Amino acid sequence: MITLYDRWRASATYRARTALDLAGQDWATVPVNLPRAEHEGDAHLAAIRRAPLP
Repeated sequence: MITLYDRWRASATYRARTALDLAGQDWATVPVNLPRAEHEGDAHLAAIRRAPLP
């Protein structure tokens, strides 16, 4: 299963969700609230290999 760290308004993750669906891949989403800086928190940084957002 693929884990997609997602902001629902982001066009990049929308395209990723669409591509995963079209490819028939199993995936789960983990919402990330950028205005609350959740992407800078310890829990998020521990879950990903690189800290910068694409």
